[in-house]
Amino acid sequence: MDLSEKDRNILRMLIRNGRATLKEMAREVGMSENGVKYRIDKLENEGYITGYSADVDPEKLGDPLGVIFSIRPKQGIRMSNLKDHLVKLGQLYTVYYTTGERPLFAIGNFRDRVELKSFIEENLISDDMITDFEYRLILEYLLIDDMGSIVSQH
Repeated sequence: MDLSEKDRNILRMLIRNGRATLKEMAREVGMSENGVKYRIDKLENEGYITGYSADVDPEKLGDPLGVIFSIRPKQGIRMSNLKDHLVKLGQLYTVYYTTGERPLFAIGNFRDRVELKSFIEENLISDDMITDFEYRLILEYLLIDDMGSIVSQH
């Protein structure tokens, strides 16, 4: 499926606001609500839209300590196995496979430093799939829309 400019605009709107109504989207892209619904269904069926999620404030959830981990796997470890393993730990909500010395980046939230320390000791230091890792505390979350404007900040 080739994406039209209308399809791209619908996707951009959904990225900015996954709860945008058909009426709002129809008005912005200059289509009928039924036309937008048809395109969204097609984008879902073609795999362009893989799901919908909520932008949750981790502080209100009780997990205010955001952390980004960069992880180096041990030699010979299959990256897909390590990615699956990290996701199953439960504390990490995003895992990226990138380039570089530590090709896995994972993001998670923790209640406090005690919970973070426990996670590191129980899941990263003693893990036989990981050579080493670094982590950084997240100081501020910014969600940027397709126009470069800050949509959400916490």
